[in-house]
Amino acid sequence: MQVSLPKDPAKLPCVVLPTIRTPRFFDRAELIQRIEEHFGNNLSAGADERPFRSLVRHGLSSVGKTTIALKYAENKLHRGELDALFWVYSEKLVSLKQSFTNIALSLKLPEARSGDHEENRAVVLNWLPETRTSILLIGVLAGRGRALVTTRNLKVAFEVADTGMEIANWDNEEGSKFLLHLLQGDSALDLEDSEIASAHDLADKLSGHALAISALAGVIHRRAWSIKEFMEFYNQHRSQVPSRTPAIKALWYMSFKSLDAQSHAILAVMSFLEPDSIPQALFEPEDPTALPASLAFCSDGFGFSEAIENVLISALIKRDEASRTFSLHRLVQASFKDFLGPDGRQQAFNNATIPLFQAFPRRDSKILQLYLLWDRCAVYLQHVMSLKDCFLQEKESKPKFTVLQAYCELSNSCQRYLLELSSYEKLESLVDANTIALNTLPEEQQTIGLQGSLTSHKGQLLVRIGKAKEGVVLLKKSYDIRGRAIPFNHGESTWAACNAATGIATLNQFEEAIEWYERCSAHFTTWSEQQSERKGEGSADIKTNLAHCLVWFGQPERARELLAEALAECNRSEPFNWAMAACTHFAPGTVDRVEHKDEPTEAHFMEAPNLRANGDQLRSSPFNGACMYRLGCIALDRGQLEAAIKHLRDALAVTEKRKHNMVAEHMRCLFKLSEALEQEPQHVEEASRLRDEAERLLRQRAPNAGDPGKESTYDNLIAIDWR
Repeated sequence: MQVSLPKDPAKLPCVVLPTIRTPRFFDRAELIQRIEEHFGNNLSAGADERPFRSLVRHGLSSVGKTTIALKYAENKLHRGELDALFWVYSEKLVSLKQSFTNIALSLKLPEARSGDHEENRAVVLNWLPETRTSILLIGVLAGRGRALVTTRNLKVAFEVADTGMEIANWDNEEGSKFLLHLLQGDSALDLEDSEIASAHDLADKLSGHALAISALAGVIHRRAWSIKEFMEFYNQHRSQVPSRTPAIKALWYMSFKSLDAQSHAILAVMSFLEPDSIPQALFEPEDPTALPASLAFCSDGFGFSEAIENVLISALIKRDEASRTFSLHRLVQASFKDFLGPDGRQQAFNNATIPLFQAFPRRDSKILQLYLLWDRCAVYLQHVMSLKDCFLQEKESKPKFTVLQAYCELSNSCQRYLLELSSYEKLESLVDANTIALNTLPEEQQTIGLQGSLTSHKGQLLVRIGKAKEGVVLLKKSYDIRGRAIPFNHGESTWAACNAATGIATLNQFEEAIEWYERCSAHFTTWSEQQSERKGEGSADIKTNLAHCLVWFGQPERARELLAEALAECNRSEPFNWAMAACTHFAPGTVDRVEHKDEPTEAHFMEAPNLRANGDQLRSSPFNGACMYRLGCIALDRGQLEAAIKHLRDALAVTEKRKHNMVAEHMRCLFKLSEALEQEPQHVEEASRLRDEAERLLRQRAPNAGDPGKESTYDNLIAIDWR
């Protein structure tokens, strides 16, 4: 009898490849054949019998590893031998996470969520072992099908994959053939013995390096030189290149020196950004007058296109028409930054800062809630993080390296976004770098706004990761900084007082927290009266935060009144404030549980993540984990053991990914799940293990916390608005 197989949930066929590809492929046929042979036996087996096969291509940077992988993949697609082909950028964690999101969304897997990188990675890795499709994954290892990995790390070839294949530089013969292949359409090129000898000479100086050969071919093509003429020019001007520079890097200098000033400025900016996807919109700011003088030509569409054309012709960057993005090789970035020298890198860093500052959304008088622009923030986040990494590298090698005021303002805007996203690791690294950067500014540029925001973000981060005592010190300091503003800014002081109050409430010092909330409300009233268009906007946030405090202070009736007002304000807001509405539903759920109203409690904790999903859709967010935890608690209160275990396992899956910096949330999930599991005989051993782990973490984090067998002991350690 034929067994009916479940339908694959994915939309197939599905191809996710880099938008920017190398159009010309030369040689390497033997290596392609070796890859075919490695995966050949895998293809002959039935779909269910195919073992996972992997192959690592290793070698020095830019010798052709990626190009070979792309050519192999395109061959398989052309022959119709693949149902799914995925490209994963795995050099940086942020790129790796984005790759899995791209795959999950392209496959249209039911649980895929835009922006929820952790969840999407889990969704894809869960799907891979279950699917019966023929898959090729390029970049990382998976569970079924084939994986082709490129790396400069020789160790990977021996420890992670079935086997390794070294992609070496070409020898002189093959390197010279590749050069002639690239220049085969040039009328100035003939194949006299002197020209062939010059091609051999150039290939030798470039050590057969594919990307370097390609770049120098571009220089020869643009200047309509013969190879012999180029080599004569190089030999005459070799003294202008630092003697410490290796031959390959020296020849890169020849390519860079051929750029005009405008092309040079564009490449300099791109050298400080994440290289895989640089939006053209970055060079098209709403306010062109804000651009630095050396990038002023970007405001003229014709001037910009000419400059870009020169860099494209040089084969130093590539452009994808569909996405309007540029990319460049990391070797080009590194070599060009070295070519710039210390002073040139300082100017290029500043030039990269200004358009990025203009492009990254920031909370201002027009936009109070940054969450409305999260999609746009996500586009530029990787470039802000790249700029941060570049700053730290430059600062280490040149202690006098400085930043513009706009860099600190850009970092503050990104920090606020990362706070809203609960992305604490990136936030911590950005805050640390911004602290160093702020100290490089002249004293008069270290404004109250910059200091107040940076100090506040540090404090909020510490409260979120379980270091509320240290965090409150900084939040109070931020309020004091805001108080020095002339004229006094009641709006900024409102939120500084509110953040301090929330941190104090997290320490369970409720009476002091209420005093701070009252101070916050007084500032807000004054600020609101001064407004003409946004009068009263933001009061729902304050009322919800105060209500959280009152619930745990033992005043649920007053908390309920405030939450009713807050929810009414959320429902009237335009555009709809889904983030605040979600929090405003979470708090009544807590009130209802305190008063043992099970049914409305469950409704609130189900509605809260649903509202949140209207915006960020982050299934792996701490807020979503808190909602799942509370649903598990309610089900356990009602004796619905199966539902309780499901919800608590879902919550634990969220905290497991963040347990290194959200220890309290993780330990309370372990504790509560152990309570549920110990009621099932078959789970008693697991329950005991989880309980022991929860108590171990509790004693490690808070030795004097109290009874480890009580739910309240763990709740008291959680940030007040997620209890």
